[in-house]
Amino acid sequence: MNKAKVLITVTNYKNEEEVLAFVKHLQQQTINDSIVVVVVDNAKSQKCILDLCQSLKEFSNVRYVEAKENLGYLKGCFKGLDEYLQHNEMPDWVVVSNTDIVIDDKEFFYKFINKNYDESIWCVAPSVINNDLTYANPHYKERIPLKKVNRVIKIFKNFLLARFYTFLSNRKRKNAKKEKEQSQDVYAAHGCFFVLKNEFFKVEKIEFEPLMYSEESYIAEVILGANKRILYDADLELRHLEGAVTGKINFKQKGRYISESMKFIRDSFYLEKDKDGKFCEQQ
Repeated sequence: MNKAKVLITVTNYKNEEEVLAFVKHLQQQTINDSIVVVVVDNAKSQKCILDLCQSLKEFSNVRYVEAKENLGYLKGCFKGLDEYLQHNEMPDWVVVSNTDIVIDDKEFFYKFINKNYDESIWCVAPSVINNDLTYANPHYKERIPLKKVNRVIKIFKNFLLARFYTFLSNRKRKNAKKEKEQSQDVYAAHGCFFVLKNEFFKVEKIEFEPLMYSEESYIAEVILGANKRILYDADLELRHLEGAVTGKINFKQKGRYISESMKFIRDSFYLEKDKDGKFCEQQ
């Protein structure tokens, strides 16, 4: 059985050209022979499925998985890992990544695997630069308070409130001109690209249900529950082109996904049921 040092999992959903471009981009890494890429196809179009499968055959380190349904982002990536493990050993690290990512440093993964991170670090978050030259990591330094979780759920249920909230958040981000920070432990990594240690997959955990959004909070809560750490590593850097996939979703649907995913996080990790079956805040 083969064992990769790094397994990179990505999903396709009506963005075949972007997926292929990202796979080709990854071939430029200097330790390409230590990397395996798994592409999970969430598309329902049989033509798209056949075209993408055929196009990926030219890459010896790429595996193709047909999901047969739209599993979404995180569940899709985890499906890719499960399929890979049917015939191969568990890799040292598993990358969950968007395909709208550019890694300019060809030694990005070489540097990563030679870092010798502390055993307690179960997730590594690189420095992520957005289109507007702001930094996406550190994403959340501290655990999100329950009041804020409830506020996000309520806001994104309402189309107008969600529009206004998003406008203010984007404006605040651009005006803040956030400088790059030093490496540090954080509560959550940005969801566009993060690396999980293989130990993460050995713990019993609640299965992630939402189609998309709040993946970073789910990862954060599982690692927090295991008393392990998430490290923002400023020495590793990449660019996020932002919204290449999510930009295709209409805002009303996007708001519903955000609200539903945060409700899942709240009910799974912030609340517990009392003797009457009612939710109350965990102590």
